Amino acid sequence: MFSVKKYRINNIKLKVSHISFCILYSTLSYIAYNAVNIDKTAKWFYLKNEF
Repeated sequence: MFSVKKYRINNIKLKVSHISFCILYSTLSYIAYNAVNIDKTAKWFYLKNEF
């Protein structure tokens, strides 16, 4: 039915691709979340009305 050689997936390439996706997605999510909530986060670091 299906030829194994025809549908062979390079496992190393898949793993590297998955790892890079995870790192990139996490980084972009962190940056986007902090960009949206910077005013709430900045309030944590006030010392006598100064940063």
